[in-house]
Amino acid sequence: MTRSRARWWILYGIGSVLVLFALCWISWFLIGLEGEKHEAQADAQRANEMRLALWRMDSWLGPHLAHEAARPYFEYLSFVPNDRAYTRLLNTIEPGEVLRPSPLLHFESDIFPLHFHQDGVDEWSSPQVPTGNQLDLAQTGLVSVEFLEAKRELFKRFREVLEPAAMTPAMACVEVGFNGWIVPDEDLPSPDVQKTQVAPPPQTSGSPEFTKRVQSIISNQNRASQSYSNNLNDGRLTKDMHQQAIIEPLSNWKGADGPSKVSVSIGPLLPIWMGEESSPGPFELYFLRRVEVGERRILQGFLGDWSALRAGLLHEIRDLFPGAEIKLIRGDLADTSHAGELLASVPARLQVSYPPMAVSGFWTPAKVTLGLAWFATLLALGGLGFSLHASILYGEKRSRFASSVTHELRTPLTTFRMYTEMLADGMVQGEKRQEYLQTLRKESDRLSILVENVLTYARLEDGRARLAHEEVRVDQLLQRSQAVFSKRAEDGGHGVRVVNEVEEGCHVKTDGGAVEQILFNLVDNACKYGHGAEPADIEVRAHVEGDRLGIDVLDHGPGVSAGVAAAIFKPFDRGAVAPADPSPGIGLGLTLSRGLARDLGGELELRMVPSGGACFTLVLPI
Repeated sequence: MTRSRARWWILYGIGSVLVLFALCWISWFLIGLEGEKHEAQADAQRANEMRLALWRMDSWLGPHLAHEAARPYFEYLSFVPNDRAYTRLLNTIEPGEVLRPSPLLHFESDIFPLHFHQDGVDEWSSPQVPTGNQLDLAQTGLVSVEFLEAKRELFKRFREVLEPAAMTPAMACVEVGFNGWIVPDEDLPSPDVQKTQVAPPPQTSGSPEFTKRVQSIISNQNRASQSYSNNLNDGRLTKDMHQQAIIEPLSNWKGADGPSKVSVSIGPLLPIWMGEESSPGPFELYFLRRVEVGERRILQGFLGDWSALRAGLLHEIRDLFPGAEIKLIRGDLADTSHAGELLASVPARLQVSYPPMAVSGFWTPAKVTLGLAWFATLLALGGLGFSLHASILYGEKRSRFASSVTHELRTPLTTFRMYTEMLADGMVQGEKRQEYLQTLRKESDRLSILVENVLTYARLEDGRARLAHEEVRVDQLLQRSQAVFSKRAEDGGHGVRVVNEVEEGCHVKTDGGAVEQILFNLVDNACKYGHGAEPADIEVRAHVEGDRLGIDVLDHGPGVSAGVAAAIFKPFDRGAVAPADPSPGIGLGLTLSRGLARDLGGELELRMVPSGGACFTLVLPI
C-alpha cells in the first residue's frame, strides 16, 4: 500500500510540474507579446505624430516655395521690359522702350530676404539691388532708400561669402519624370531621353573641396535616382516623361540683340546647404534653379533665412513637440536611418525628444487573464491533490477497517462455533455448561457493541444520525450512564469512581443515549489501555467550565504519547497498539465518540494531566 501511494504521488508531482512549466512558458510569452504590442503602439503613435509634424511644416513652407518656383525667370531683373506696348494713338512702341518695375524690386520677405541671378560665371546681380540709371529710377519713390541700403549691404555680404564658380556645378542637372526626379546629366545613360544639357562650367580658383561638397549635396537631393534607374531598365521611362518649361520669353531679355523667339528651360528649385557645422552663419541655405534661354545658361535663386524658417516651422508644431529642434543636414541624404524625420522641402531633419513610454500598469488584460488562469490551475491542482489524498486515505481506511473488523470478528465467531458445537454434542455438562453459556453471552454483547458502533459511525459519515435534544439534569445523566459503563468496568475487573462537582439542579439539553454511548466508549478505552501491571482505576468527574459542562474520564495508566495523540481520533487507528494485541477493538470508539459529541454541539478533547494517565473530556453546552 505504501509503494502504491508513493507511485501515485510521484505521478501527480510530475504532472503538476509539467503543467506549471507550460503555464510559466505561456505567461512569459504572453507578457512579452503584450509588452511588444505596447511598444509597437507607442512607436506607431510617435511615427504618426512625426508624420503629422512633417506634413504641417512642409504644408507651411511648400506654398512659399511653389510660388517662387512658378516665378518667371525675367522677374529676376530690377525692371522688366514690356513685350508689347502702344501709344494712345495705338502706335506700336519698339520692344525694350517701355519698362516696368519687377515684382522682386520691392519684394520683402522674412524667410526669403534676397534674390539673385548669375548670367555667366562672374556676372552676379540682384533684382532688389539695382544699379546705374535703374537705381536712380528706383529711388524716385518706387522703393525706400533704407530698403535699398539694406538689400545692398545684404548682397555685398552674400557676394563675400558665396563662391559663384563653385555653385555652377550644382546646376548640371535636369528634372525628369512625372514625379520630378532630379537626375544629374551624367546619370542619363540613353540619348533617347530628351533633356536640356548644361555644359560644365569652367574651372575657377574656387575651393575644390567646396565645389565637391556642393556637388555632393545636389547628388544627395536625388533620392529617387535608384527608382529612376530601375524604371529606365524596365522601359517605363520614355521621352514623354521628360518635362520642360517651354515659354515664350520676352524678346528683349537679351537687350540689344533684338527680338527673337527661343526655347526656355527652367530647372527645379534645389535647396543647397552651404554652412559649416563648426561655424554656422546667416548665409546657410540657398534655393537655386537653372534657366536656359536658347544657348544662354543662367543661375537664379534666393537666400533662405534659416533662423526665420526654423522659427516658422517650429511654430507649426509647437502643440505636438514643444521642445523640438530642426537642423539642416550636412551628411548623406541617402542614409535611411533617419528617413522618417526628414522634411521634403528643405534638407533638414526634425529632432524631437519623446517622453518616456507610458507604463501600461500592472493589471493589464494579459496579466489579468494569466492571473485567472494561474488561479484556476492552482485550484485544480489543489483539488486534484486533495482528491488523490482523500482517495488514498479512503483506501487505507477501508484496508484498516477490513483488517480490524476481520480480526475483531474472528475471535467471537470462533468461540461461538466451538462452544455451540460442544454444547450441541453434549460434551459440556454441569457447571462447565453454565460457564460456556456465560462466555457466549459476553461474546454476543461484544459483537453487539461492535455492530452498533459500526452502524452509528456509518450514520455519522452519511449525515443520517438523528439525535434527540432533551433537557436532563446532570446528576440524572451521570446515574443513567453509570449503570452502563460500571458494568463494563466490573466485567474487566476495573474500578470506577464517579464524582459530581456540578450544583444540584443544573440541566443540559442533550441526547442521553448518545452521552451514554460516549462515556461507555471512553470507559471501555480506559479499561483496555489505561492499566499497567494492576487493573485500571478509572475516575469519571463532572464539573462546570464557564457556560459548558465538562465530564472527564481519567485513568492512571501510562498515558498517551505526543506521537499517538495526533492520530488517536482517526477512524480504525489504535495508536501504538499492535494488530495482534489481545485487547478487543477496531479503533472506532474515540472517532465515534468525537463525532457524537460534535453532533451534540460539544467536543471531545484529550487533555494532559500532571499526575500521568490519559484524560478524555466531553464538553457539552449548558
